[in-house]
Amino acid sequence: MLECLFYNKGVAMKPGYEIRAVNKVTTGDYLSFEVFVGNRWREVRVSGTALNLLSSNPATSHLQVFDQNLEAILRAAVPMAEAAPD
Repeated sequence: MLECLFYNKGVAMKPGYEIRAVNKVTTGDYLSFEVFVGNRWREVRVSGTALNLLSSNPATSHLQVFDQNLEAILRAAVPMAEAAPD
């Protein structure tokens, strides 16, 4: 199970991967964040469509959906970040 050390404003969570800079980008339909993989921070994006599919309520904000589905998002994001070239 992937877990997170801190999220957003440095709030301590469970040991595991570190994420920061969670941000709803206004110039596109996605949410971005950075995950610490290997020895550096890597930017990751989650599309608004993916967040809508994870949500059971269309009125839920993308940031709330991200919070509620962090483990599943990290399961998808970390392998992609690890495979990204330096």
